[in-house]
Amino acid sequence: MAATSGGPTTVERKQATLQMFNTWSQRAQLLYRWLLLHNCQRSSITCRWSQSSHVHPDIPGGANTVLSSEREIDREWPNTLTLCSEPCIQDEEALRQSHLDDSGKALQAKIHAQTWPKSHESVVKRIVHPGQVNRIREVGAPGHESRVVTHTDAPELFVWNVSSQPARSPQSTQADTWRPVPSVADLVLTGHTAAAEYALATSSSLEPCIASGGQDTRVLLWNLRDHDSGSAPASKRQKVSASSRSQAKAPQLAARIQLEGHKGNINDLRFKQDSSEQLVSAADDGQVHVWDVRSTTQPCSTIGPEGASRGVLCVAWSPHEEHTVACGLDSGEVHLYDLRKLEPVGDGAQHRAKLRLAWHTASCENLDWDPLHRDFLASSAWDGRLCIWDLGQSRTDPVPETVSGGGRSTRHGPDRPEPPPQLRLEHLGNQDQVSDFHWHPTSPHTMLSVSDTNRGSMLQLWQARPQIFG
Repeated sequence: MAATSGGPTTVERKQATLQMFNTWSQRAQLLYRWLLLHNCQRSSITCRWSQSSHVHPDIPGGANTVLSSEREIDREWPNTLTLCSEPCIQDEEALRQSHLDDSGKALQAKIHAQTWPKSHESVVKRIVHPGQVNRIREVGAPGHESRVVTHTDAPELFVWNVSSQPARSPQSTQADTWRPVPSVADLVLTGHTAAAEYALATSSSLEPCIASGGQDTRVLLWNLRDHDSGSAPASKRQKVSASSRSQAKAPQLAARIQLEGHKGNINDLRFKQDSSEQLVSAADDGQVHVWDVRSTTQPCSTIGPEGASRGVLCVAWSPHEEHTVACGLDSGEVHLYDLRKLEPVGDGAQHRAKLRLAWHTASCENLDWDPLHRDFLASSAWDGRLCIWDLGQSRTDPVPETVSGGGRSTRHGPDRPEPPPQLRLEHLGNQDQVSDFHWHPTSPHTMLSVSDTNRGSMLQLWQARPQIFG
């Protein structure tokens, strides 16, 4: 992203990020219980822990399943959806083998030398994907545990049964071309009229519902039971886009519901916890719409985050407090709102946040609530920071330098203020913009994150020390 007027240039930001990383690596033993850092041989922009124990029979009991991707680069490797097995680090011997067993200098050397997957055995399966994988979400509803849905640079969405999909070799089997034919999806979701790249959500309810937003400014909803039961209303088979022509013969499901109200590209959306009918969406028009499709296809409420003239890039609905929504802005700020108490400012088009967290120095791209602790929210940005916020924090003294992992010397100049008191942990190991991250669904304070650079990607798995969180 181009530097804004008066802000750090791209070169200055990269230099500051490297400085942050060098300082952070020397303090990593104070911050983490264990830490695994892997240079990916191929570029990836998304990652997820799998919540299902039925994803693949070859994954040993107790291991973590990581859903990730590999992006086509220089016509040497196709786009893939990848399932890998990562050991669950619990015992002391495994802890000693993590990357925390060294000084900061040795840790940096290990990071640059290590590649991931560590061996071919850790790759359980590759699915050749029709286009780069921008986002992955598990469906998760009963009977659908092995299904994931993916976003790419196309109007269509793809549903994959990762248990039954054949494992594919990325190497070409065709004599006249380097590129293997993409795998055929188990189901193609249609309805968008323009590319739908990043805004993707699945419901945590018992219904296998999927929501998507795109450049056509619409939010679309599907229920996979419509396809499984054959109860979907009859509709003309849609012609797939040119980039998805390999999926022309795959089964299709048209959207059940279309929601209109945004006036710009939709960047992110989330379902309310345990609901398949209530959700929030964030868009380039600077608005966050709250939807309840039980009663209307129009927004039932709208948040205009103060200062979001350049768009709202991400949104997260708290799974613990049904009235709390967090928004990430292009400015880098994170705003929190109580849906019961929206306070208009100015002409009424924008609303005052009940809490503003200003620490990121570039656009805030991702937000996610800790599924196990009600007060913890994580945010990531193009500045290379992944921040964990303690929203129950009431103290006013600055966060200790050992907790943030940085210190004044790692930031953009000596005049930068102290961090907000809510900042619990500043993970600085990605060395570049953090393109995606995910809390572990059952292991406390455990995170998976990935950063994308022109040199490939850095995938990181880590668990913070419990003392950090009080």
